[in-house]
Amino acid sequence: MMKKTYLLALIAFGTFNLALAQNNSDADQIEWNSIILVSKTGGINTSGLDVEYLQNTNQWWGNWLIPVSAGFRTTDLNDKAFKKTNYQSASIGQLTIGLSGYNPLSKSVLLNVKVGVLVGNENLTNFSGETDERIFVGAHSFQGVMIIPQTKLPIVIKAGVYEEALNSKLYNFDIGFKIGVGVHF
Repeated sequence: MMKKTYLLALIAFGTFNLALAQNNSDADQIEWNSIILVSKTGGINTSGLDVEYLQNTNQWWGNWLIPVSAGFRTTDLNDKAFKKTNYQSASIGQLTIGLSGYNPLSKSVLLNVKVGVLVGNENLTNFSGETDERIFVGAHSFQGVMIIPQTKLPIVIKAGVYEEALNSKLYNFDIGFKIGVGVHF
């Protein structure tokens, strides 16, 4: 029950900030060229570690900065979700490719909305010891904020919620939170 309340609060916060961002333009305030972020993810079916790279090409769509972005995520299926499968072990990795937009809410805070495609690999071992390696695909979205404090330290903080729909043999949908830290240069 607490997870659902937390996720609903994050979605509401993101929606409120999306409405505020429509009237704000701090396009000249973007002062980074690249960002590397490492984030912890936790969803209703999975948890994992996400590594993301952003390259600022100074491409704008209205008030939205559209940097080049790529990410890789290691994923662990939660025990409760794993017990519903027909496998004794599994390892999962995902690559996300998509469009990530950043709308400046202030000089330090950027609203982030991301949509994209995910491609993953799962190595599955059933109870008789047979292994199966397969590729899966799906859709991925994220809504949150990225904070770049105005300090001499090149620190970046990112937090929000994500959603996934995919054709994995282990799970087909996930919704959860993502919180991370990184550096800009």
